[in-house]
Amino acid sequence: MSTDIADASAVKHTNRETERNILRYALGVMSPVCVMVIWQWEMAYVTPTLVTMLIGPPAKPLPKKLYFYLAMAMLASLALGLVLIRLLEPYPLVAILVMGGSLYAIFYKTAQGVSLLITALLLLSVLTYPSLAMLDIELSLDTALGVSLSYLIALFSAAIMYSIMPPAPISAQQVAPPEKKRSSSFHG
Repeated sequence: MSTDIADASAVKHTNRETERNILRYALGVMSPVCVMVIWQWEMAYVTPTLVTMLIGPPAKPLPKKLYFYLAMAMLASLALGLVLIRLLEPYPLVAILVMGGSLYAIFYKTAQGVSLLITALLLLSVLTYPSLAMLDIELSLDTALGVSLSYLIALFSAAIMYSIMPPAPISAQQVAPPEKKRSSSFHG
């Protein structure tokens, strides 16, 4: 009978945590949307997408130090994009070589487990900004700065939502006991 009460308590706690996650997700995505709509900004669609990547399921709160690293990665990707934009017009062959080397480095780091957010920003800076620069350099610069600002707003929004609505601590009831390994008949 005591196990029934414990099981019911765990289910109730899990449902409350699920509702809390949904509310955090909804408010976390909608708050920057409201700010962007009031601000009437053309790049308003980017911020909710980035916030979704930060706080949407199955995301977990980031360590405070990681927010700094993500902001630094954003600045690095912006710098890389600006360098590529400026190289493209006078030195297109050099720009293509730098793009190829950058793509190799991005895919190499991604294979090692770099954050999806960092990968997305770096791919934008290497592929999108130079492509836009071939059409219009001002458009490319505006897009690069707009995505960077969206990224910073998304980081800020995620940090605020996790500080206002932190996830519940994992209790002993929620942690499943480790499974015992079964020995295979092939290994004795």
